[in-house]
Amino acid sequence: MRVRGPFPAAAWRDTLAAINRQCEQVDGFAPFDEQTLLDVAAGAPDSHIWVIDDDGAVGPTSGVAGASEDHGGMQKAQQERGSAPDTQGCEKRATESVPAPAGAPLAVAGLAHLGRAGTVELAVRPNARRRGYGRALARKVHADLFERDSQVHGMDPRAENTVAGAWAHGDLPAAARLASEFDLTARRALLVLQREITAGEEGNGDGASGEGRTSGDGGASARDTADGVLAAGGFRLRALDPRVDLEAFTALNAAAFASHPEQGQLTEADMRQRFEQDWFDPDLCLLAEADGGELQGFIWFKPEEVPSEYELYVLGVAPTAQRRGLGAALTAAGLQLITKRGAKLVRLYTDADNTTAVSLYERMGFTTAQRHVLYG
Repeated sequence: MRVRGPFPAAAWRDTLAAINRQCEQVDGFAPFDEQTLLDVAAGAPDSHIWVIDDDGAVGPTSGVAGASEDHGGMQKAQQERGSAPDTQGCEKRATESVPAPAGAPLAVAGLAHLGRAGTVELAVRPNARRRGYGRALARKVHADLFERDSQVHGMDPRAENTVAGAWAHGDLPAAARLASEFDLTARRALLVLQREITAGEEGNGDGASGEGRTSGDGGASARDTADGVLAAGGFRLRALDPRVDLEAFTALNAAAFASHPEQGQLTEADMRQRFEQDWFDPDLCLLAEADGGELQGFIWFKPEEVPSEYELYVLGVAPTAQRRGLGAALTAAGLQLITKRGAKLVRLYTDADNTTAVSLYERMGFTTAQRHVLYG
C-alpha cells in the first residue's frame, strides 16, 4: 500500500469530486463537505491531499467510475487557520518524486483532505473497504500532522488544544473504530434535520409554516405571527442583491456566527464564490432589513439535485436582533417561499449543542435524519 502526499489539493479536484459523488450515492451522504469542494476547486493554499493507491488497479484510469467511498474520518491538524502544520517539506518531496495527476486521475483506493479549519476528511471507496486502506491512510496523515508537529515543537499537540479533530460524516461504524485506534473521542456533533412539506401547507397564501398553529390568538397561522413579529420590530423582507449587499451581508453573517468555527469565518471572497455557483438563486435568500436599512437577519435556501428538495442553507440573526422572534419569523417566511416553488422536503444542518436552534426546528416539525461527528 503506497500513500502519497501531501499534495496541493487543486490537482486532485476531479478525483475528489468523483469519489465524493459516488460515496454519496452509496452511503446517502458525502464524505467531503461543501467548503472542502469549494476550496479544492479554487486551489486554496491551505488545502492539501493525501492519496492511497489501489493495489487492485493497473495504471491510470479515466476516472474512478464504479468506485465509491467509505469515510473513516481521520482529521487531525492545527485549529488556527494561520497556524496550519508545516507540510511544505514533505509536500515538496512528494510532488517531486510522484507528480500529481495532470489529466485523468490515477486509480486510488482513497484519499484524505486537510482543510482551512485544520480538519481532515478521509474516504475509502466501498469496493476497496475492509482491505486496510483507511487505516494506512490515517496513519500517514497522523504521522505527517501529529508526529512531525510534536517533533518540531517538542510537545504533544493535544496538550495545547491545537488539534481541530477528525470529521466522520454519517458517523459510520468504520469511522468510529478508526477514531478509537487513535484515541480520539467525539467532541462535536452536527445534526442533519429534515421535514416533509405537505401539499396543503401553503394554505390560502397566508403560508402556515411547519410550526402550524401558534399559541397567540389561537387562530393565527405561524406566518400571521411571523408578519406580526416583522411589523412590530420594524423589519421588512427583501431578496438579496449580490451586487449591492455583499459587504453588509458578509458582515451580518460574521456577527451572527461569531463563535462558529466555520460559518463565522467566511469572507467576502467565500460569499462571492457561493454566489457564482450554478445552484445560487438570490431570490432564495431573504434579508430582514430594519427601518434604517441595516441588515438584521437572513434566511438562505439552496436547491438540491432533486427539484422538490431544498436545504435551509443558513439562518442568521444579528446579535442586536436576537430573542425577538426574528429567527422563527424568517423561517416561516422562508418555508412559505419554497412551498410556493413546489418544495416537498427541506433539510438543514445545525450543531447538536445549539439547543435554541434545535428546539426551534423541532417545534417546526424537523426530525434528525443524520449525525456527523467530529473526533478529537
